[in-house]
Amino acid sequence: MVNPGLTDPCEAKSARPSGAAGGRRLAAIATFPTGDADGVLAAKATSVAARVATLLVPIVMVTGEIAFADVERCVAAGAQAALLRGVRRGADLGHLAALLAVAEARAGRADGATRIVAEVTTADGLLEIRSLVGSTPRLAGLAWDADALRADLGAAILRDSEGRLLPPLAQARSLVLIAAAAAGVPAIDTSSAEDGEGFRQECFEALRDGFTAKLVTTAEQLRILRGIAS
Repeated sequence: MVNPGLTDPCEAKSARPSGAAGGRRLAAIATFPTGDADGVLAAKATSVAARVATLLVPIVMVTGEIAFADVERCVAAGAQAALLRGVRRGADLGHLAALLAVAEARAGRADGATRIVAEVTTADGLLEIRSLVGSTPRLAGLAWDADALRADLGAAILRDSEGRLLPPLAQARSLVLIAAAAAGVPAIDTSSAEDGEGFRQECFEALRDGFTAKLVTTAEQLRILRGIAS
């Protein structure tokens, strides 16, 4: 949880969480095995009770294909959700849902036990983001990858000299937030290469802007987010 009372009084007002965000909590969604992060829920809420050892197992679409071996690995790991990287349209989520159902049956897991977080990484996926809404009951969140989108767009940098996302990336972030709200699932802010004050500021911005969670890729990022929340 980002506590406004913990915000440095010398910080610019615009950098602090707004009053509307003061009572909300920013979840840490881990892409590495840990018991100290939040789970992915189907509604815009988080709960400490949702913690599991392995939260997300990434599944990467390659040339529009999903490898069934990756799906089986995800289910065998007992993951709460599969993180589908490179999603292009709603049909991709439907296809993954079908593969998960087969893998769950083979592994003896309950049908629907493995949820899906769709991560937008390309301009193509961004243009078709509306099709993700209502694509499968397994959808548990929408995320985006700022650096992957930067590369796909051909931009040299993510942020300008004042630390603001470049306009196309800021627009992409907003579209993910809007689509998540339309789908009734958590909006999950991009992972980050930052591990210090820059990451801390990104967490403040995510909560301020309406995101429910942020992807964390390192134990240090998780420590920082938990430090903000304490």
